Amino acid sequence: MVFPVLLLLVTLAQVAAMFVELKKLQSPPSVAFGTVACSMGAAALFAFANRAGARAVAWPVLLSLAAWLTMPLWLAMLIGLAMVLDRRRSMLALLLFVLAPLLAFLSNWVIAYGLNGMTLYALIQTHPMEAADFIVTNLNLRLAVGLLLWFATAIAWWVRDDTFPQGTTLVPSLVAFTVCLHVAPAAAPALKELQTKLQADNTRPTQPPFIRPADDLDVVFVLGESTSRFHIPQYGYARPTTPGLSALGNRIAWMSDAISTESHTVESVSSIMLRTVRQVPLQTETLVDRLNAAGVHTRWYSTQTGVGPWGSPIMRMAEQSRYIERFDNPSPTWLLGIDRQLRVGQGFTADAEMVEKVATDLTEPRQGPSFWLIHLTVTHWDYCRLIPHAAVATTADWTRGTAYFGTATDRTSDVNCYDAGLIHLDGLLTRLIQRTEKRTRPTILIYAPDHGEDPEGGTGHSARIPSSKHVEIPVAIHFNDAARRMRPDAWKAIQSHRNERFALPWLHETVQDLFGLLSKDSSEATLSIASPAFSAPSRVVYPQSSPVYYDVNKLGDRRDYLGAVRMNMAQAREQPIRPRRLLAHRTNTELALLEAKRDFDGVEMDIMFDATKGTFAVHHPPRPDGGLTLWRAMEVLASRPDLTVWLDWKNPSDAYMDAALRELRRLDAQFTLARRAIVETPTNYLGARATDIGRAGFRHSYYLFAPPEVVRACQLSPASSVCADTVGQTVSSILHVGASCISFDLSLRPFARQVKAARPDLCELTWDTSIDSSAPDFLSRISRLGDFEATIVRFPSPYAW
Repeated sequence: MVFPVLLLLVTLAQVAAMFVELKKLQSPPSVAFGTVACSMGAAALFAFANRAGARAVAWPVLLSLAAWLTMPLWLAMLIGLAMVLDRRRSMLALLLFVLAPLLAFLSNWVIAYGLNGMTLYALIQTHPMEAADFIVTNLNLRLAVGLLLWFATAIAWWVRDDTFPQGTTLVPSLVAFTVCLHVAPAAAPALKELQTKLQADNTRPTQPPFIRPADDLDVVFVLGESTSRFHIPQYGYARPTTPGLSALGNRIAWMSDAISTESHTVESVSSIMLRTVRQVPLQTETLVDRLNAAGVHTRWYSTQTGVGPWGSPIMRMAEQSRYIERFDNPSPTWLLGIDRQLRVGQGFTADAEMVEKVATDLTEPRQGPSFWLIHLTVTHWDYCRLIPHAAVATTADWTRGTAYFGTATDRTSDVNCYDAGLIHLDGLLTRLIQRTEKRTRPTILIYAPDHGEDPEGGTGHSARIPSSKHVEIPVAIHFNDAARRMRPDAWKAIQSHRNERFALPWLHETVQDLFGLLSKDSSEATLSIASPAFSAPSRVVYPQSSPVYYDVNKLGDRRDYLGAVRMNMAQAREQPIRPRRLLAHRTNTELALLEAKRDFDGVEMDIMFDATKGTFAVHHPPRPDGGLTLWRAMEVLASRPDLTVWLDWKNPSDAYMDAALRELRRLDAQFTLARRAIVETPTNYLGARATDIGRAGFRHSYYLFAPPEVVRACQLSPASSVCADTVGQTVSSILHVGASCISFDLSLRPFARQVKAARPDLCELTWDTSIDSSAPDFLSRISRLGDFEATIVRFPSPYAW
């Protein structure tokens, strides 16, 4: 009864999966039914010829269904045949059986695309984590059932050796199965071509464009790859990764809050390109379709891999363009590119060659509007391999180590390579912008990557590991002089919307609007940042899989600590009662500072003065000096001159007070530190030179300390001698050091209130590291704190020190 029942269940699953596929318009019905009919017909034919029983019929049908549900597995079947005929249930045999789908996939790949450099490159270019993500995020019903069936067959063979037919009946059945796999799909190309033609006819806009496009406007859309705004100076990064673009200043509009809604290329590019056909809700069309129908000449340039599950879907979109040109990376195979594997020569990238070709094409005289899409590869992992090796040297001397990563894994090599890739990218974009500025034709250049990247965390852009860095991207827009004259309204709208939230898919509507193809009062116009009607809705990341409501603090989201802090801090600013400034605790590394400065009102650092060097080191004893200096920390914070800086000075001393103040004045001259700094000194420092801190122009805070019994006494009976005597001694100490503020752990609040009552002129600074800035109860916790001048809360960055 094993095989009849299994055959029935698998057939039902196969039919259900088939109808799901048909509903999604992903598979022509005749191909699905033809494959099943051929499988069963061949099985019946050979069963009759061999006078075999139900098991012989079930076996080839089972294998045929497994093949249709997954992919042609003829190689897997041959391995399975060898295992069955061998009749020995060894662990090696079982391993080969289980790995058979992978071997079949690889062989199928080579058969489909040929054994050439690009097929091998498509296999070696991708991070293993990215490959796993692609499989997981694209696991549909058909594939899942097929793989489960195949593994169930392997286990059944392992457990019940007598379940399967003997070789005398299995061999002809296997032959029938193999023939079926090659004969049945033979009609698929013709059917697919017919379906594509019908869909192409049905996916043109069902209504003409609202407005004809401008005759002489060009839009150049540079689609980047794996680029995080976390590494862009225009968004606060403290390394010069965009020297060329920075030199262009306000000629470029940078969107300050742009995200992609997916973190993998196919899904992200699809979110930009695909839309439902107007008035035909079951059909989709691409941006290229719409522009072609409107009379815009479309051009597509790409260095992305053209084959395989990552490249092929995008290339299908690209092939709708009037002109397409692909640039294969030189010598992408390991054998032919041995010199590049050793990092000598020119590297794998063809981006520079492509950009130079585009720059040349832009000089040719043209008539009518045109849309140029340039799809780059640079900044994809492996970061150093995809850029010219000469470019790697641009960041070779950028030291990071503990000062940058803290206690986290040191990925200096990856991060330096990534930044080198960004410098190379900057040169390419600068080259294109310089070319467009020389044109007399109105030309608009848009740069946006498909998704972000997290080289510090080593997670790439994995969809399985939520990270804000995977989706937070830079978006830059440039109009040349002729475009500003032609579309001053669009440039003004972009400038006015640059600080509003934006999502990558909305470039679909923005590009159409730039060509004048949207009605000003249409719903589509509200998604165009070039329209005065732009109105950003709430954004959803991974909308098709595990939605993350990016602009709404929703419980259960796969939100990382950066996303949670961003939402908590945004909502905290709207609270009527809260501390005036919320500061991140112990940001003693570059990465922690980079992360915290975006959302917090200030940061707290622990500093130690090094008398031999005359500089402040940033670290918290007993941890050793990690290498971060206060000077470098202030360079990291330079993009936020409004940020409060709380300096917990651990080792003040009269012996080197002059040298320490000299360094603080130097910092003030460079970073205007005095007006926003809080210099906290410990309780036990009562030196004669302590008053010099306040005289130098810095806000000096005295660290409060009281034993638990004193705190309890001040809470229960403030007039008691235990409380009053300690308060009196503390006030004397504060007067002695000349402090203008008191700082204390929130647990000392009853004691601090009595000190404040004795000296009402003192400002109050507090901290409570039990309050997690990423926790769901953050808002309720801070609302109970009151109106403190500044409050330090926990910031759960993994880059602590």
